[in-house]
Order: sequence, then C-alpha cells, then structure tokens
Amino acid sequence: MFLNEYQKHHLLTRFKHIDRLMADTEQILSSTPSRGIFQHHVVDVTPAGLEEFERGASEFRESMKRVLQRHGLRLQQSQVSILKGALTNLTLVDIALEELKSKYMRGYGELTQESAERLDEQILRMQTAVAHIRERMVQH
Repeated sequence: MFLNEYQKHHLLTRFKHIDRLMADTEQILSSTPSRGIFQHHVVDVTPAGLEEFERGASEFRESMKRVLQRHGLRLQQSQVSILKGALTNLTLVDIALEELKSKYMRGYGELTQESAERLDEQILRMQTAVAHIRERMVQH
C-alpha cells in the first residue's frame, strides 16, 4: 500500500494524537492519585484491570509502530523539555491568579475596598509561592 506525502503526514499526526491520548489514559490510571484539591477521578480500577490496559496499550503501540514502518515513517525522539513544560504551566497558573485580582473581579460585581485589598493580598501570596516554586525548579 502506497501513501503520498500528505497522507503519510496525516497518518503520523493522527498516530501522535492517538499516542498522546493513550499516555493521558496511562496518567489517569496511574496508581498515584492526584494531590489536587479538586479530584477529577475516583480510583476504581482493579490492579488486574490496570495490567490489562498496560498489556493492551503496549500491543496497540507496537502495531502503530509496524504501520509507521510499513509506510517508511520513522519515530522522532521528543525534543520537549519537561522543565520547560512545567515552567510553562506555572506561568499559566500565575496568569490565572493575576486574573483573580480585584481589578478583574470588579467585572463580576463591586468589591469593598477592604475585600479588594484582602483578595489582592491573598493572590499576591499565591503568586509569590508560584514564583518560588519556579525559582527552586530552575536552581536544581
């Protein structure tokens, strides 16, 4: 079976997306529950169910590799830094915190001066904590 360059590109792009979905599923199924205060999932998979997923995912990925090889497509090694990804997410956290400051919250209704000052103090403390996390990550 012959695919043109556009079709090969589409195949590779979709397989990357599928692989990312499989990785996300692995993350969801990981035995370590999130430490987040807003839990997204309830741990309700059995160890046997987890093993079945891992086995099936491994076989599935091997079949994706074979398809790519049959079409002359090579797997590319990731060039994305984990540190850069984490720092980017921390920047997004800082932006989300900034948008909670009183000058932005006024769009949802008036704040008293005292409420605005308290909110801004709380947000500033949280932004400072995020900045410290970022600094410590970069130092190590």
